[in-house]
Amino acid sequence: MKSKKIISGLLALSLVFGGAVVPSAVIGNSVISASASSICDDSLFISYGGNHAVDFTSEDNHYSYYIFKDGTVYLFEIQGLYDDTGEWHKYDEEMVMPSEIDGKAVTCIGYAAVGTNSIVKKITVPEGITMIDNGAFQSSYSLESIDLPDTVTYIGDYAFECDEKLKSFKIPPKVTTINNLTFMGCKSLTSVSIPDGVTSIGDYAFEYCESLPSVNIPDSVTSIGDGCFYGCVNLRSIVIPASVTSISKNAFVKDEYYENNEIKYRPLKNLTIYCYKGSYAEEYAKANGLKYCLLDQGFVYKQLDDNTIEIIKYVGNDTEVNIPSKIDNIPVTSIHSAAFYGSNTIKSVVIPDSVVSLGDAVFGGCTNLENVSLSNNVRSIGQVVFSGCSSLKEIVIPDSVTSIDSAAFLDCIGLEKVYLSNNLETIGASAFNGCKSLKEIVIPDSVISIESAAFVNCTGLESVTIPKNVVSIGEYAFAVCDNLTIYCYTNSAAQQYAIDNEIKYERIDASKPFVPTYPTNIKVDHSEQYHQVRFTWDKVENAEKYGIAVYLAGKWRIQTQNITGTIYTTPKNLTPGKTYKVAIAAKVNGQWDVNNAIKNAVTVTVK
Repeated sequence: MKSKKIISGLLALSLVFGGAVVPSAVIGNSVISASASSICDDSLFISYGGNHAVDFTSEDNHYSYYIFKDGTVYLFEIQGLYDDTGEWHKYDEEMVMPSEIDGKAVTCIGYAAVGTNSIVKKITVPEGITMIDNGAFQSSYSLESIDLPDTVTYIGDYAFECDEKLKSFKIPPKVTTINNLTFMGCKSLTSVSIPDGVTSIGDYAFEYCESLPSVNIPDSVTSIGDGCFYGCVNLRSIVIPASVTSISKNAFVKDEYYENNEIKYRPLKNLTIYCYKGSYAEEYAKANGLKYCLLDQGFVYKQLDDNTIEIIKYVGNDTEVNIPSKIDNIPVTSIHSAAFYGSNTIKSVVIPDSVVSLGDAVFGGCTNLENVSLSNNVRSIGQVVFSGCSSLKEIVIPDSVTSIDSAAFLDCIGLEKVYLSNNLETIGASAFNGCKSLKEIVIPDSVISIESAAFVNCTGLESVTIPKNVVSIGEYAFAVCDNLTIYCYTNSAAQQYAIDNEIKYERIDASKPFVPTYPTNIKVDHSEQYHQVRFTWDKVENAEKYGIAVYLAGKWRIQTQNITGTIYTTPKNLTPGKTYKVAIAAKVNGQWDVNNAIKNAVTVTVK
């Protein structure tokens, strides 16, 4: 028995290390050497009387392996054992590769270590493995997932060839080359993560990965091999960085056919190449009749007829995103629908003041988005723009905005504070539906309509102040807000809504023993990210406008006198640690009550 195993091991050795004739794979009109040679050769191993193979039986398996001269193991065959019933048992649905055999550390999974099978569904490779040799896991027809450790530095040719049910793959960060045929025939592969550090993608590396919809190639890659994405019929988008200086002619081919005794190729007609202006990829796309869109800093964009730029899509992976105000010296004025949809790496976004238009669902499903600085010139918040942004805690809607469209903040379950535009007129249907962390909302005087279900399921909402000017409140606007008190005016639409829906309410104008002519209940919020300070205060009855003054160099200096609402946000990037004394005055019946404003001044320190 043992002698047969050693012979079997030597036969495998002749394939892996020997000098036998190596077969070739014929693909289309191309021939690729399906080299069965390992990255290792005989000189690296300890010899036992001219043989290298060693057999070892543990409690749960029988292995054949070679020993490197450094004492570590090259595992080339998992043979299995007889089970309790006497049946030969080689594979289970879940396989954990050994980290050591007979006290020796395993560092390399060898050629065809896991032989052709339709049993194994999951493989775990332990820390310490550094090499996955050619064909190590090929033809594991039922394999759905494999976990490789960060210690892996090399993955060989056709390592996962014809693993037809493999769904996703994360290439370890130390791997520098995706070799020939690595994922050939992985028909179910829908995602592959390529790390920075990979410099080349080999010939036919992803051939016939028929379910693969998109690929993001990192900046480290310089070459894409022949037939790399041959037959990837559902590939819709690929990001190619400016670092790529070589793409083989048939890299993006659907199939081939004969015409007049010549082989011709049909391109992947649904593919769009995202590339940089003036890059090799742009020229390649033009020369081969492929669709392409231009990139800048990870932003896909197009120039509009009015000589402005629209951001179409974001394909970067930064956590902090600053949208440029200009691309090629042309102003960026709009962001297309769903441009950032589902970008879960993003934590903060700054939108420049050049942007006036946000399309629907721009940031929908960005579950890790925490901070957004909106353009001060954006006109409306479109449908489902921030829907599902569950990590978003605060939003300041600038005074340029006049409408918030339906479901704009749907299911922003972490949203705690909302500062509405002082020129807002309409709050759309389901605009804040499911914002369960929202406790208080002050509707500005400019609003005239709150549409149906606008704040439905805001289960944490305790206080909402609704001005006289609101004349329409839709059905279920505040449904399932069980702890809510509505603060409203006598005979207003808000009071009637509260009565009709049996919601607790208090009339703001019920009794007025004292009517101040200066702002009271001044609150201060700080933004450490943008080094800003925001002031809010209670509305002063009959106030025409408000003003802000700061005490500098022994004098009160007016900053603005044209505030129409009860919110003021300082400019960004104030000096952290600097302390200011700030007075907020109201103009009532044509008079500024400066004295009381100064008496009630607040002191703030920039964070």
